[in-house]
Order: sequence, then C-alpha cells, then structure tokens
Amino acid sequence: MSQALEELERDLSQESDGTPQKFGWRGIALPCIPRTIEVQTVIDPHGNMVDVQLSMSVRASHFVTVDTDSITADDTTYTGDNDLPIPKSGDVLTFPFAGSKYRVIKVNLSPARDHYTLYCADPNSNQ
Repeated sequence: MSQALEELERDLSQESDGTPQKFGWRGIALPCIPRTIEVQTVIDPHGNMVDVQLSMSVRASHFVTVDTDSITADDTTYTGDNDLPIPKSGDVLTFPFAGSKYRVIKVNLSPARDHYTLYCADPNSNQ
C-alpha cells in the first residue's frame, strides 16, 4: 500500500516533474496527498465546533514509531529513527502549495496502519 501512496503522490502532483505536493512540519517538507476539500464540522479537543477546510493523507512511514499500540496518532513521543512526531490536534502546518497555514483538528490512522489522514482548519478559527 505504501508504494501505491507514493504513486498517488506523484500522480496528483501539480508540478511538471511529478514532484509531490508537500507540507511543512517542524522544518521538514513532507509529501502528502491533498484530498478534495471537505467541509465538515467536527468538535476539537477543547469542545469547540470547527469547520474542517482541508484534509490530506500522509504515509505513516514518515513517522517511524516503535512497534507498540501505546504510540497513538496524537502522541508526541519522539522516535530514535527520525525525531519527527506525528502532528497532533492543535499543531500548525504550513502548505507552500496553498501559500497558507492550517491547524490540525483531528488525526486518524488508517486500519492498515499505512497512512494518516489529517483534518485541518484555519489556525485562527474558534480561538
């Protein structure tokens, strides 16, 4: 499945050379698969109603974690492999392709555990 996600990253690229779209997280540009813009309302961890403005899929292989169920999508535990935690609710990501920033509202790990779906909103919404 990871290889299929890599192919999708290239296929959905807006660059002529097939370079995937990327988002910035902790100073690192990571490839992602922006999904169609979904407008849905979710409740953030603080109990606020927030409109999701962007969702995207990101390969789990970018966030190498220890092989245990105690490491979850909202965990900030650093790993020895890449020191890059999985973005969690409240974190702000940069999107050079959109020229903007979004705040992570919700993070879901796929049942196959091969990718995360990040749901994002305007960083200034409901604050």
